[in-house]
Amino acid sequence: MGLLHGEVTAGILRVFREVHDELRHGHPEVIYQRAMVIALADAGFAVAREVDVAVTFRGRVIGRGRLDLVVNDLVVLECKVARAVELEHVGQLLGYLKATNYEVGLVLTFGRRPDQKRVVFRRLASRSAASASPHTFATKLLPSSHPSLPAVVGVLTISDRATSGVYEDKSGPAIQSVLTRWIASPWEPVYRLVPDEQPLIEAALRELADDLHCALIVTTGGTGPSPRDVTPEATVAVCDRLLPGFGEQMRAVSVKTVPTAILSRQVAGTRGSSLIINLPGKPAAIEECLGAVWAAVPYCIDLIGGPRLLFSAEAPAPFRPTSA
Repeated sequence: MGLLHGEVTAGILRVFREVHDELRHGHPEVIYQRAMVIALADAGFAVAREVDVAVTFRGRVIGRGRLDLVVNDLVVLECKVARAVELEHVGQLLGYLKATNYEVGLVLTFGRRPDQKRVVFRRLASRSAASASPHTFATKLLPSSHPSLPAVVGVLTISDRATSGVYEDKSGPAIQSVLTRWIASPWEPVYRLVPDEQPLIEAALRELADDLHCALIVTTGGTGPSPRDVTPEATVAVCDRLLPGFGEQMRAVSVKTVPTAILSRQVAGTRGSSLIINLPGKPAAIEECLGAVWAAVPYCIDLIGGPRLLFSAEAPAPFRPTSA
């Protein structure tokens, strides 16, 4: 299963960066909106501007809002002049998604540095048409730390050739196989496969962290020095905090058997209550690299507010302070 409207959102983000690079910061929002309309149309997208939205309460219209842009009748865009995406921006966009039939939106901020936030709102399918209420909505998932739900673990494979069908992805399944042997508490995997495109990688990481509330996100592929290897750059772009020790330890262990391991640029970091770890793309290196840092994974997830995971005797022994 791919990212919801992933190709459209990736194309929009490419256009957004082009517009920001050309106009830079300092203009009013309407200038950026008009520029986005022109650039998106030039890129082959269908764009509707200033779309009216009725806001209802208990079945009655109590006001109206206006969407900045709607692209391909699939994705809502809100263009803001700000240093970064703020919680208020996300809340406003989420309100618009709830009031419409759209499920995906993007907040784009035009400041000194471009910033963006992908927002997804999926309605739970009703059990019967008779019981469905047009004004009743629910988010897709509760956070993984909710006691009645298993922990959610994201597995993200980044590969041009696997995405295009040149070969079958074996690294993603290898990660799932290792975690199945190591994690003893209830958990469920969420698998994503994207090409080596930084906007797509960033979008997938944001979906796994923000929308699906994954406690752990493990990526594979795209960590080398070639021009198409951009997984570390995408990871750094979405993380709140980086954890350099993870990459250092993985390289220190791998270089003992593979001299070229020093070329690997994998990083790790946190986004909200999600721990993100890059692994190499070779299936044979998956267990070795993950095992090199696994002792610190459970306690890190504890510290950032994730679920408390339990592990089998087969897993590398996790370390938790006696006070934890």
